[in-house]
Amino acid sequence: MIIGGGWLGLPLGHFLHTNGHDVLVTKTSKKGCDDLAKGGLHTLHLELGTSLSTQSENHLRDFQPDVIVGCFPPGLRSDTPSRYVENWRQVSELAVMHDVGKIIMVSTSGVYPSIAEDMVETRQIGGKNLDEKTQLLLSAEQQVIKSQVPYTILRCSGLIGPNRHPARFAKRLKSISDQAPANMVHLDDVIAVIEFVLTSGDNEIYNVTTPETVSKYQFYQRATKHYHEPIALPAPSHTQDKRIVATKLIAAGFKFKYSHIFNALDAIGTM
Repeated sequence: MIIGGGWLGLPLGHFLHTNGHDVLVTKTSKKGCDDLAKGGLHTLHLELGTSLSTQSENHLRDFQPDVIVGCFPPGLRSDTPSRYVENWRQVSELAVMHDVGKIIMVSTSGVYPSIAEDMVETRQIGGKNLDEKTQLLLSAEQQVIKSQVPYTILRCSGLIGPNRHPARFAKRLKSISDQAPANMVHLDDVIAVIEFVLTSGDNEIYNVTTPETVSKYQFYQRATKHYHEPIALPAPSHTQDKRIVATKLIAAGFKFKYSHIFNALDAIGTM
């Protein structure tokens, strides 16, 4: 069961379906469900923060998911960012209620502090000085951990891929550092990681990021050259920042399709 049939959840659903899995994908509207059904996917009308209808509850009970994959964004820029924690509480309760064997949480590397250090999964994140965003993201992860359902939490760095060209981000950036790493990962690799952890990595947290990267300024220089619309970059700043490290995931046996960030950029092309 994939909760959130959007930019990540929809191609993930098609990929898993093509590879022999029985997949149920949620949408927040009946029209969204009808559109997905035309593509051959099982669908479920589910809007987190509200109770399931009797019809949806029966559908979910009949489907009996072995795994729930949560692919919905934190919505940190929304008026109610705290809903993210409540949404993951609801997902965890659904998993317990329907005797689900595993929860896969697509989280974010934004949970780590902005300190110029390598960020590994064993790093302790805590203390009195946590900002509101970090507290919220950690609290959401804790909903999954406390559920006592086997889990894998994937802390993904910046997502790029079809219809999410990084050059679009460059338009909004007031400064771009030539000393901070470009922590990014391609959609294809995120989907592959989710398939990889379906049957492995219980009660684990993994960073999901392209292993070899460059500075943000180098990254956006190349990205804007690929893009069909000319974009002028601001002069580079020299602020250092955190580097997300995927060593643990690689040691577990996962092989990235795009080992270098430039390979990932080239795969997107001028979309």
